[in-house]
Amino acid sequence: EGLDAVVVPRRQRASTVASAAIEEPERMQIVSAPPSYLDTLNIPVAHGRGLRADDPEGGIGREGTCVLDNASVPRLFPDRDPADVVGETITLRIDRLERSMRVVGVLSDPLRYR
Repeated sequence: EGLDAVVVPRRQRASTVASAAIEEPERMQIVSAPPSYLDTLNIPVAHGRGLRADDPEGGIGREGTCVLDNASVPRLFPDRDPADVVGETITLRIDRLERSMRVVGVLSDPLRYR
């Protein structure tokens, strides 16, 4: 099954996320979400776009898509403007599996997910 994701900084129950811009992976919350997630919750995207039904399915050996909340950008891409990370790739490490995810959007506010 494909994995679309919203990546949210969080200290508990988190997987690790890495980018080429940081030396050590960060522990972050990964929210597996359907394409309608952001629209349904009326969560605005500041840069790029939200998830779409026609995004490629991620999985082993296939790049998926993700949206970062704006609080995760400085942790994954220090000294970068949030608008400039759209199109970059991050690596999710979930249960010993690594998945490459292309950043398609950045949210305007930190996402509060519990």
